[in-house]
Amino acid sequence: MASREFSWQLGWECSGFSAIIKAAKLGLGIAVLSESLISEEVQNGELNKLVFAGSSLRRSYSLVSHKNKFITPSLEAFMDVCKAVLAKS
Repeated sequence: MASREFSWQLGWECSGFSAIIKAAKLGLGIAVLSESLISEEVQNGELNKLVFAGSSLRRSYSLVSHKNKFITPSLEAFMDVCKAVLAKS
């Protein structure tokens, strides 16, 4: 955003998506959320989806497990599928 000369000031930070959606509905600011989380609110007009031309927000994912977790063959196969799908994106 800085490279596009877009300035902003953080006024509030929250990690719970339902609280973020509620704050946006109340007009307390804007939020960056997955489209799937707000599709209903956008469809019924409670929220507007903003599109920034020429920008792309990307997200990274990690596969995690407990350090002592026994990895079964089926869990390993699932992890392999996840890795393959993520490698394509």
